[in-house]
Amino acid sequence: SSTVARCYPDAAEAGEVEVDGRVKVTVGMVIQKSGVPKDVKIIGTTKRSEILESCVLKAIGRWQFTDLPSSLPYSFTFKLQNL
Repeated sequence: SSTVARCYPDAAEAGEVEVDGRVKVTVGMVIQKSGVPKDVKIIGTTKRSEILESCVLKAIGRWQFTDLPSSLPYSFTFKLQNL
């Protein structure tokens, strides 16, 4: 998502990640029946960055998924780099 892609430049500007580098961030959550993400957390990353991780978690916390018949544990990996 473009909201998550914007997180890398902020972390690069702060010096927490390389300007010309790449980072993989794996996020886990539970998508509730209403489509709202719950318990969003970073479950893996190739480079620790407080700014990057905080930004990713905030962005995903605002997402709205499709309504579901029941809650669904879910995880996925973003490959992020400077825009």
